[in-house]
Amino acid sequence: MRLGLPVLDEEKSCSLCMQTIDVFGDHAACCAMSDGIHRHNRVRNMVDKIAQEGMLSLEKKGILETWIIADLAMCNWRANKGLAIDVAVTSPLASSNLNDSQPCESYATWKKHAYYDEDFKGTAFEFAAMVFETTGGINNEGIEVLRQLFRFAAKHQAVQLSVYAGRAWARLACNIQSSVSQCFLNRAGSVAAIENDIDFLSLNL
Repeated sequence: MRLGLPVLDEEKSCSLCMQTIDVFGDHAACCAMSDGIHRHNRVRNMVDKIAQEGMLSLEKKGILETWIIADLAMCNWRANKGLAIDVAVTSPLASSNLNDSQPCESYATWKKHAYYDEDFKGTAFEFAAMVFETTGGINNEGIEVLRQLFRFAAKHQAVQLSVYAGRAWARLACNIQSSVSQCFLNRAGSVAAIENDIDFLSLNL
């Protein structure tokens, strides 16, 4: 899937929504019967781990105030201001994104900032949307936040920034790609497909 090569010998029906899965398995990343919450949680937890490696003080996940929701919140982001991060993963292959050249940017603008910016006015927190695409893209705001997280983490882990950043990007990318692959296996997986994946991994570890 990562290389854009066929993963099925022929088209088949999705086991969850009965739509067609083409030979490239693209439907799995944008199926309406989404198990994307697991994909979202895995990415959120990875960003959380990177923040912890940077010794950033984290508020309880999910709730800042009774009326403010966020995936992660750091109270020492900058002087007298914390940062609340809402993480999302969207598929460029979803019908709503097919005509959009930058789905992650649109999602951040219209699904995150348009809904939550007003709630953060007058609070001790800034709000940032970190939106990943299943094919590897990320919105500009998310990139800037991650770069700052990498700086904190590299410093506190006593690792050269370029080394830490390279590994961190790889960790995030592998996290997303393995989640997309799991979505595919959940819908079209077979013993043969799983055995092929295991054989491939064995050759490349």
